[in-house]
Amino acid sequence: ASMACSSSFITVVLTENVGLNAASVPATTDFACVVGGAGATISSVTVLSGGSTNNYISLYLAAPVASGQVVTLAYTQPASNAIMDLAGNKLASFGATSVTNLTPATAGATY
Repeated sequence: ASMACSSSFITVVLTENVGLNAASVPATTDFACVVGGAGATISSVTVLSGGSTNNYISLYLAAPVASGQVVTLAYTQPASNAIMDLAGNKLASFGATSVTNLTPATAGATY
């Protein structure tokens, strides 16, 4: 899996060649996001299934990420509504993992 963020969302791209079950959406509290050393609130989670490719988990943050901030994401597999593929295999829990921050630097004011 790879993870990247830009502004107010984090995208987790799963590289396995199986579709995700888009109906099984975990709670926002199943994730722990840290931005710039402080806990970040996740406001929603969306699971997008593209069949055998293009499987994404999108997490929307309550506050945007600034350019250069260090971002990590962890996931704890819940008892119900876990992220899973179409065969019913659940995504394992993972600890704090680095997220590539793609938020562009804000341009300075022009006078």
